[in-house]
Amino acid sequence: MFDAILNRDRPLSTVNSCSDIAGETFYYFSISRPVLDLGPWQEGTMYLLSAEGFEHQPPIRGARQRQVAKMGPAEPVAKIRVRPEEFPFLNDVRGHDDAVVQARSAADPDGFPWVDG
Repeated sequence: MFDAILNRDRPLSTVNSCSDIAGETFYYFSISRPVLDLGPWQEGTMYLLSAEGFEHQPPIRGARQRQVAKMGPAEPVAKIRVRPEEFPFLNDVRGHDDAVVQARSAADPDGFPWVDG
């Protein structure tokens, strides 16, 4: 849903994750600070896909990741229109400095999320 409502008309980077740590699920969303300050939200479409062929991302520093990926084409089984105000974490999206994230991720590729606080 985050990607569906994010207006990508301006150059930006994203850092996001959904992880299980000690049995609790944590969500993390961050985009380039200048774009966040401009209010980059729009109505969008979520595409629902069959789970067939998708695999979980490997753990990061021992934390189970909820993200899945499929290394081939996937046909939507349904589409849902969504509005920014329907995204439950809209007010929790952080802003970051792209140069800082790039430098930290180059220095420590496993150091997610590479941003402060």
